[in-house]
Amino acid sequence: MGGGTREEDDSRPSKARRVDITPDPPCQTKHAHRAEGPAGVERSRDSAPVAPSSIMGATRAAPRYLLRVQYDGTNFHGFQRQANARTVQGCVEDALDAFAGGGGGGGGGGGGDGADTMRSSIVTHGSSRTDAGVHALDNTMHVDLPPRVSRREPTRALPPHEPHVVASALNHFLKKRGAPDVAVTRCIRVDPNAFHARFSATGRTYHYRMHVSPTPPSLFERGRVWHVCSGAGDRDAAGGGADGCHENAGHDGRWGLDVDAMRVAAAHLVGTHDFSTFRASGCQASSPVRTLWDVRVDAAPSWPPFPASPATDSTKPDDFSKVEVTEKPDEARRRSRGKDRARAPRGRADLGAATTGFDPATSRPLTSGGVVVTAVGPSFLYHQVRLMVATLRAVGAGEIDPASVPALLAARTPRAVPAMAPAHGLYLGRVHYDGTREWSSLGAVPVEEGAD
Repeated sequence: MGGGTREEDDSRPSKARRVDITPDPPCQTKHAHRAEGPAGVERSRDSAPVAPSSIMGATRAAPRYLLRVQYDGTNFHGFQRQANARTVQGCVEDALDAFAGGGGGGGGGGGGDGADTMRSSIVTHGSSRTDAGVHALDNTMHVDLPPRVSRREPTRALPPHEPHVVASALNHFLKKRGAPDVAVTRCIRVDPNAFHARFSATGRTYHYRMHVSPTPPSLFERGRVWHVCSGAGDRDAAGGGADGCHENAGHDGRWGLDVDAMRVAAAHLVGTHDFSTFRASGCQASSPVRTLWDVRVDAAPSWPPFPASPATDSTKPDDFSKVEVTEKPDEARRRSRGKDRARAPRGRADLGAATTGFDPATSRPLTSGGVVVTAVGPSFLYHQVRLMVATLRAVGAGEIDPASVPALLAARTPRAVPAMAPAHGLYLGRVHYDGTREWSSLGAVPVEEGAD
């Protein structure tokens, strides 16, 4: 089985959380794999795979490759392979099997009929097991491909595939077998006796994206950003759908988050602490102590990545003053009676660009639009980042004093902090390998349970 971390953590229950989706199409297919492939990366008709190498230490004849992968986690039941669910690892193994395996198919990618989905002849090992709905800009995994031998001369060994051939072939078979939401961005051949995708990793960077606005995010951003539609009371995780939220305004009718206060709170999380408060139930780590190198809060455009105004000076702004139908004042009052909600100013389009206002109580600037929380460290607990983000949002909304974060850490219970932020705003940004963490297939360096 593939080792690694779950979501933003290193320790998790062995079974990933399920989401109610219907993958279309599944990356697993029932027909036999054909030998065809993209130009230059066809499975050679003059070569035949042999039995795969052992799980941890590859034989000298089995080349090991590090794969850097990106994926949209919306329609996946997490990273780790499962017998009856569509997973990232399963889809990649399915593509590997089509390219270099025995062609039996099924890496747990598409789900379906039980054990038949776990028959891939090629096994991968991931560095980080992201949860259902979590995305990745850069996750990693390694694979030991079967040694190649000539079909015509079975005793003659063929050279290993070049890394660019492996990457191109995998992207071809991922698309062909119904997984266009996964892509191999880079492939590197590594020493099988000195590198492991999980145990050689020295750090991880996570990003969490929020869209702070009374209006919903763009259609193209739904499922990829947390819609924080007011200063207080936002609960995508507790109800309202994937992108829904309550329509109440923040404190004093304000919109936006106090990013400066969030930064003060984030500074208390940097360093080595007992993070039991930010550790979800089901965490299997033997110790709640973790080290964070950096926790950063930035204001950034959430959408769109285009100029906010037309480039030509001759273009006039929209004017609907002669055609817009509006309610009479008394009708508007009747409709809003008993409803405590704030509306976006009429005539102003919220494009998601980061903007600032001021809290009338403190005169501190408030940010609306895009807010991104970045956390960097060697390893994380189960749901640690999502619990921290929910707490930082509450700080930005004025619900929690930033100076109280040390007391929250000391409480050592997740009941002391708000419900965790939803999965779809979280991105695994990077898995780091700086060469300082040694691993050997002959005598693996002991690794604490639950650590990366």
